[in-house]
Amino acid sequence: MVNLNEKNQNFDKIKEQVDNNKLIDESLNGKFSFFTTDNLRQRKSLFSLLNLKKENSKTNIY
Repeated sequence: MVNLNEKNQNFDKIKEQVDNNKLIDESLNGKFSFFTTDNLRQRKSLFSLLNLKKENSKTNIY
């Protein structure tokens, strides 16, 4: 049995994250003059992790 309340909470969290990312994207395009530093920090760290993975995948020999 699936707990609908839990599913709704997860959906709300994901929707909030998507909305925050849209705000950041729009602010970076100059539509808004504000953006949330926490989300920018999260995205920067995510991108740096992805870049690290790319760098590591180039050097690893299997």
